[in-house]
Amino acid sequence: MNQLTHEQQLAVSAINGPVIISAGPGSGKTHTIVQRIGAVIRDHNIPADHIVAITFTTKAADAIRTRLMALLGANDNTANLDNTANTSTSFPFIGTFHALAFALLSQHGEEVGLELPLTVVADENDSTKPGTITFDELISFAIQLLSEHKRYREQYQTKYTHIIVDEFQDTDPMQARLLKLLTGSQHNICVIGDLNQSIYAFRGALPQLFAGFPKQYPQAKQLTLTTNFRSTPQIIAVADALIGRKPMQCVKPDGQLVTLVDAPDDKSEARYIIQTIRSLLGGLDMNDASGGVSETYSYNPGDVAVLCRTHEVGRRLAKAFGASSIPFEHIGEIPFYERPEIKKLLASLKAIDPSEKPVSQQLRDLIGSTRTDYSDQQYDRILQLIERAMAFDYQDGIVGRASLLQEVALALAAPFEREEPLSPHIVHLMTAHAAKGLEFPVVFVVGVEDGLFPMTQAKASALSAEEHEQEERRLLYVAMTRAKELLYLSFARQRMVYGKVRGAQPSKFFQNVPTDYFLRNVIAPRPKKSLQTKLL
Repeated sequence: MNQLTHEQQLAVSAINGPVIISAGPGSGKTHTIVQRIGAVIRDHNIPADHIVAITFTTKAADAIRTRLMALLGANDNTANLDNTANTSTSFPFIGTFHALAFALLSQHGEEVGLELPLTVVADENDSTKPGTITFDELISFAIQLLSEHKRYREQYQTKYTHIIVDEFQDTDPMQARLLKLLTGSQHNICVIGDLNQSIYAFRGALPQLFAGFPKQYPQAKQLTLTTNFRSTPQIIAVADALIGRKPMQCVKPDGQLVTLVDAPDDKSEARYIIQTIRSLLGGLDMNDASGGVSETYSYNPGDVAVLCRTHEVGRRLAKAFGASSIPFEHIGEIPFYERPEIKKLLASLKAIDPSEKPVSQQLRDLIGSTRTDYSDQQYDRILQLIERAMAFDYQDGIVGRASLLQEVALALAAPFEREEPLSPHIVHLMTAHAAKGLEFPVVFVVGVEDGLFPMTQAKASALSAEEHEQEERRLLYVAMTRAKELLYLSFARQRMVYGKVRGAQPSKFFQNVPTDYFLRNVIAPRPKKSLQTKLL
C-alpha cells in the first residue's frame, strides 16, 4: 500500500460490506482495483476464485488481469499466489458482464433450454443452429438461470463473496439485475465509476443506478478519488469548468494552455491538425504563429490521438491524413479481430494440437521466423495480440487457449465492441466514445461546435433534450480528459457533412469556460482563386 494515496488506501482497505467509489479521470482507478483485489487475497486470506471483477470492456479486463498477475507473482502459466487459501490454479474471474453470463451458461445452459457447447453470434439470423445464442441474449438467459434455479443462485452467491464492478455509471438495468442475483447476503460489493463520465445512454446505460447505490445499500461506504495523476493543471482546469465539477487535485506541474483553434472550414482545420502533428513529431510548435512561445517537441506518432464525435468526421480527416506523410490508423473502421493477419493467426492457433505452453508462447511459435511476411503495422497488431494473450498465461496452455478464443468470439459478436490495441508507431484517429479508458500525451478534439458537440438529437432518442445535452457535455469532458500534456480543441465555421456544406458555431459548452484558460489560434481563410487564375 506504499504506492497508494490516502484516498486509494481507504478504497483498498474497505473490503467488507457495500462500497461506492467516485473516481474522477486519471485518478488511478485501475491501480486501485488491482490493489484492492490483491488485498482481499493476501491480507484477508480470501480464495482468489471467490472474487469477481466486472469490467466494461475486454481490454479493461485484460489490463486488470495482467497487472494482477504481476502483483501476485504469477509467472509463466502458474499463478503463484503465495497464499495458503489459494491453489496454483486459483484466480479471480475478471471480465465483462457478457463474459460472466457466458461462463454461467457454459456450465448450466441446459437448465434454461440451451444446447451445449454454446456458440455466441451477433445476428439473430445465425442463432437458429443448435448451441447458438446471440450476444444480446447472454444476460437475459443468465438472469433466467439464477432466477429460476435457487441452487445455482445460492451456489454462486456462496462462491463469489467479493464483487467489484468497474465503470458502474454505464451499467444498464439488465446488468444490474444480474449483479443483484449474484450478490449474497454479505453484500461485499464494491462499485466504482464517475457520473461525469456516463456516456452510454444510447446503449441503455442508466447512470441513476450509480447515483442510487447509497439508497439501495444505506450502509454503503462512500469514498472518492480526487487526485488526477494524468493531466496538467491547465487541461484539468478547462475540463472541470466545462462539466462544472470541483477542480481535481493535480500532481503534474504546469503545462501549456489548452489551444482553441478557430478554423474557417474543415479543410483548414485538417491542415492545421496535420501541420501541428508534424511539428510535434520533431519540429517547431505551431502556436508560435499566433504569438505564443515557440517550443521544440519530439513526440512519437503513438503519443497522438485525434478524436471525433462521429465516424463521418473521422473519415474525412482520414482522407487528409492519407495524403500526408504521417503514419496513422482510423481505429474502429475494421475490428481488430477481423484484420487478415489476426484472423489467420487465430485460425492457426485453433487448428494446432493442444499444448501445455502458455498461450502467448503458442502464438510466438506460430509466428516463428515470418516477420518479413508482415508490414510494420501488421506486425504491431500481432505483437498486441500476443500481449492480450499474456493475460491468460496464468492458466495452463489448453485452458489459456480456450479462454483467449472465447474472448475473441465474444468480442466479434458484440454489436458495439470495436476495441483495438494501439500501436506506438502511428497516430490514432478515433471517435470520442472509442477513446474512453485511454490516455495520450497529445490529444486533438475535432469539431467542437454545435451540431457535433452537442450532437443534434435524433428524433427517436429516448432521452429528454436536457438529458441528451448533458450526456453530450460529458462526452466532450471524457474526450478532453484523455490528454496528458497537450490538448487542442478545434471547430470549423463551415463543415462538409454527408456531402453538404453547413455553417457552424463554436460549441455552446465553451460558455462555461473562462476565455483566459485558452490559447486561441484563429486560422485565416485561404484567399480564393480568381476566375482568371482558375482558367490558367
